[in-house]
Amino acid sequence: QQSCKAQKVPKPLHRTPRPRAAESMAREPLTTQEELVEAVRKFNDIGTVCKEDGFFYLKLSQQWQDNADYLLESLTEIFRYDKKLKANQAKLRRHFETKESLSLRDEDFKFYTPLSGVGLHISLEANNDDLGKKVRFRVEDLIIQRANIGIPSHHNERFYHCQWLALGGSME
Repeated sequence: QQSCKAQKVPKPLHRTPRPRAAESMAREPLTTQEELVEAVRKFNDIGTVCKEDGFFYLKLSQQWQDNADYLLESLTEIFRYDKKLKANQAKLRRHFETKESLSLRDEDFKFYTPLSGVGLHISLEANNDDLGKKVRFRVEDLIIQRANIGIPSHHNERFYHCQWLALGGSME
């Protein structure tokens, strides 16, 4: 069950105009976290507060959704040799080898968009009074967090997390 209403965003009194980004980004994957953060700062920075199954989130524009595959390609490149990610993948491999007698290959590991069905989004703490409100946000950094290794995703039990990546930022 999804709930989302449209509402106009009040314009801030002092705001520097942002350059409009192309509908989808260049196809050459980004290679650093800084490049990724800088690139997404050019995206539409207004989202709508929505709710699905008791979960509040900020629905991001179509521009974000259109670039999801490109962002995944860039994350794959950026974290190709990341030691913490490789260590977490090794822990997940050991879990499957000992608990499930299953061997994982390198190609079994990949980045993917959220499995919740709402696409790229910002998770929120909100209430029903916030539904439909337009909110401006600013991306500031990339957050890296180890997931609960060996526990399947509650959205799709075929997927297991070994690391979470999210963009960190602030609401204006």
